This record gives sequence, structure tokens and C-alpha cells, in this order.
Amino acid sequence: MRWMARRIAARCDAGVRLVGLLAVLVTTLGMFGLTLRAVVAHRLDATDDLVTHQGRALATAQELRVALSQADAAAAAEVFTSVELLVDRAAPAARLRHRYDGIKSDAPFETSVAESARDVLDLRRLDPGLCAADGGARRGPAVLPAVPDPDDAGDDAPGAAGGADGDGPADADQAGSMEPPWSAQASVAIPSQAARPGPAAGETAGVVARPGARWAAHGPPTRSAARPAAGAPSVACPLDLLAEAIPVYNGMVERARANNRAGLSVGEANLRAASTMMRTQILPATEVLVARYADAVDLAYRRATGARGEWAVVVTAGLALGSLLGVQLLLVRRTNRLINPGLLLATAAVLTAIIWTAVSFGTQQTRLDTGRDAGYRPMTLLARSKTLALEARVDENLSLAALGNGVRFDEHFAWVARGLGFDPAGDRLPPEPVTRRGSLVVALDNRQGADLPAGLEAQLRSWLRVRDSVVRLLASSPDSVVAAAHGPGDAGSSGGDPRTSDTFGEAVTRTLGPGTAAFARFVGTLDTAIDGARGRFEADVHEAAGALRGLRLGAPALILAAILAAVAGMWPRLREYL
Repeated sequence: MRWMARRIAARCDAGVRLVGLLAVLVTTLGMFGLTLRAVVAHRLDATDDLVTHQGRALATAQELRVALSQADAAAAAEVFTSVELLVDRAAPAARLRHRYDGIKSDAPFETSVAESARDVLDLRRLDPGLCAADGGARRGPAVLPAVPDPDDAGDDAPGAAGGADGDGPADADQAGSMEPPWSAQASVAIPSQAARPGPAAGETAGVVARPGARWAAHGPPTRSAARPAAGAPSVACPLDLLAEAIPVYNGMVERARANNRAGLSVGEANLRAASTMMRTQILPATEVLVARYADAVDLAYRRATGARGEWAVVVTAGLALGSLLGVQLLLVRRTNRLINPGLLLATAAVLTAIIWTAVSFGTQQTRLDTGRDAGYRPMTLLARSKTLALEARVDENLSLAALGNGVRFDEHFAWVARGLGFDPAGDRLPPEPVTRRGSLVVALDNRQGADLPAGLEAQLRSWLRVRDSVVRLLASSPDSVVAAAHGPGDAGSSGGDPRTSDTFGEAVTRTLGPGTAAFARFVGTLDTAIDGARGRFEADVHEAAGALRGLRLGAPALILAAILAAVAGMWPRLREYL
């Protein structure tokens, strides 16, 4: 009896051990399958979000900034209504109108304003929680700083005090962190660190110039990065500020047009006031949006390539594979059978899932890195370059409209040119650390972006050199302002020398002729480059997501097959003890 009892107990113990081994197998395989499915789903959702939501929001914010800059450039062209009449009042009106129409940009003012309004609505749709999250900002309307009345202004009108007070560009070695020449003349009710459109590549890290570095080198951005710190006064939501400021700006431009049509010289002051509002209030708000969505893109990239998820997969895969091998070794020792078909199939399924996962994760990482280096970086750098170029075009037009006395516009032009990586004469600036180089120079020197359209740099140089020749031409005739204002043959301050008005007329001709043509070619090529970089970025991200789509369903199926195979492999042994 004792012998039989011991035998029954041994059989029960063996059966319990087999059941325990099977439970360990099912548990470890299930953990591996659930972990793998969760990590793959997380990475796939983050990859899709990178292009369908965060990337699109960033592109829309960049387009909004460009559209507003383009509207300002188109509005600045309005000043030539009066300038043309001053330069050659004897010319037929039809010729003056033809010359004026010729300098208008391909995107008229109304079109650019409409595009910016549409972009604001798109951002509200893409990010409905942006303004709702800023509770303090939603309690009242956006705060818009007062804009001086241009009717009371001369050359010292809105923003002109910057030069008079000694506020101007910082030294050349400080250009990477300097403010625009008139930045001290107005304030914007948005975070100041994002409001400054710094010209150098490094100053817009994550916003434009060095997004890839942040993708790889920094921890996840916090929510406070795009919001005021605790205890700081409430600020206006950028979208609310834009929604209120854009109609005000549009009204100022329309007022300038009405004054120009009436032949009132105050129209030019209206346009200068509108341009100052654009630069000190509206564009800084777009910088906040670009900074926010650049951080969101960075965060989505880190979510899509997070190492913690990879380690969880590695640990659970090791446990699953180890348990399969351990159970097979135990069964070999107890049954003297070298091969258990079910457990062998389960092991093969797990190995297949592991290899598939490694290949898919590696492919996804490679495609995302390629999209970052060959698409995202060039796209953001070139978008920044286009904004700076349009700002420079505004300076060029307003400086010329000031009849050669637009010193503050010339200073800002030089500041913006440095943001591109060039001096106002069209030459590259001396080599500097990448964090202080111009956005266009960084894009051109980026080996991953070697397929940028040919002639981009040459077209920029051509435009800058035309502009430089105009500046030198006006500087050679200091009396051109008086002579042009009184017309040819007037005595003026130079004793009636007609060359003064002729000099200014030549400056206008160069700006409206070769200058406009060179700028249009440059911006057109820049648009092509931006579209190409954006297309590469989206294509690479879609390919990265495609590498995970099959794994999202295939991996759990393989693990389920492994569990069934393991149960089938151990069932004959279990049945012996039932």
C-alpha cells in the first residue's frame, strides 16, 4: 500500500510539474506577445502621428509664417505707387501703372492674407486643445500692443526710434543671439523666448535650424516649454492673437492704400506702421506656434523610437525563449526524446517573431533617421530661409520708399541676411560653429540635402548683389532725397544738379527690374526645394510606419501559434497523468 501511495504521489507530482511548466510557458509567451503588441502599436501610432498630425501642424505653422511674411512683402510693394510718381512724374500714367504692376509679387496681398486666415483655422482644427489648455489666456481677448498712429509720424514713425536711440544690430560676433533693430520698441503678449525670430541656425534649434539634433540628443520636452512658467502672468493664446491681429493689420494696409490713391504721402507711413506691427506682434506669435509644434515633432519621434519599449521586448523575448529551451531540456532528461515537435515549432515561431521585430524596428529607425536628415531638417531650414528672405524684401522696398534714408530698414536687412548666412553684398559669412550659422548655409552644406535645386545660392547672391548696388548708388548721391522729392531740374540742396534724381530713378529701376526678377527666381526655387524636402520627409515616415504595420498583426499571431504549439507538444505527456 505504501509503495502504491508513493507511486500515485510521484505521478501526481510529475503531473503537477508538467502543468506548472506549461503554465510558465503560456505565461512567458503571453507576456512576450502582449508586450510586443503594445510596443509595436505605440511606435506605429507615434510614427503615424509624426506625419499626420504633428508634422502637418508644424508644416501649417510654417506656411502661416510664410504667408504672413509674403503678405507683408506684397503690402510693402504698395509704396511704389507714390515713389513712381515722384521719380518720373512726366511719364504717362499707363506706363507708371505698368511698372507698378510689374513689381507686385506672384502672391498678391489679399491672397496671402486669405492663406494665413485659412492656416489659422487649420491649426485650430489640428490642435483644438491649444487655446483651451491655456486657461488664463481664455478669460479675455488677446492683448495687442498699441500701434502708433502713422498720421503723426515722419521718418521716426513706428519702430524708427530704434535707430535714433542707438538700438541696432549687435556686433557681428553676437548676431547669433541678437534682437531685430526695433525689437525694443514693442512688446508682444507671448513668451519672449519663442517670440524672437533669431537669424542664426542655432537660435532656432528645434524650431528650424537643428531639429535633428534635438531628436537624438535631448530628453522629452515638457509641456511648459511652450507655455509661461508658473507664476508668470497669463498670456494670449497665439491663435487668438493672430485671429485678432491679422484683421487689424489688413485694415492698416487698406488705409494705406486709400491714402496712396488719394495722393497722400502718409500712406507710406501707414505701410511702415503695418510692417512694424507684422514684425513685432504677428510674426512672433507664429514663432511660438512653430516652436510648439517642433517640440511636438521631437516628442513624437522619441515616442516612435523609444528605447524603453525595446528593452521591454528584449526582456520578455528572452524569458519566452529561455522558458521554451528550459522545458525542452527537462523533457529530454525525463523522456529521453530529443525532439518535441510542438515545442520545436513554438521555438521557431518565437525566433521568427524576434527576428521580424528586430528587422522592422531597424528599418523603422533607419527610415525615420533618413526622413529627419534628408527631409525634416532641410524643410525647416528652407522654410526659415524663405521667411527671412521675404522680410528682407520688405526692408528693401521700404528702404527705397524712404528715398535712401531708410537706415533702420538697411540695418534690419543686414540682420536678416546674416540669418541666411550671407552679408548684404551677397558673400557667405566666415565659417562659424553650426549653432551660429545661417539657415540657408546650413541647408546648403547639409550633405543629406545635396539634391537641393541647382542655382539656389547663385540666385540669392544675384538678388543681394543687385540690392547692394542700389545701396551704393544711393550712398553716392546724398542729395537724391531732396531732388527726387522736387522732381528733375529743381535746385534742391545740390544746386539743381539733375543727376541726383536720375540716380534715384536708376536705383528704382534696378530694384524693380533685375532685383525683382532675381528675387522671384530665388523664391520660386526655394519653394521647389521646400516642397521636395517635405515630400521626402512624408515619404520616409510613411515607409517607417509601413515597416511596422505587418508586425502589428503578424507578431501576436506568431506568439499565439507558439502557445498553441507548446500546448500541443506537452499534451501527450500531460495525458499520461490524467
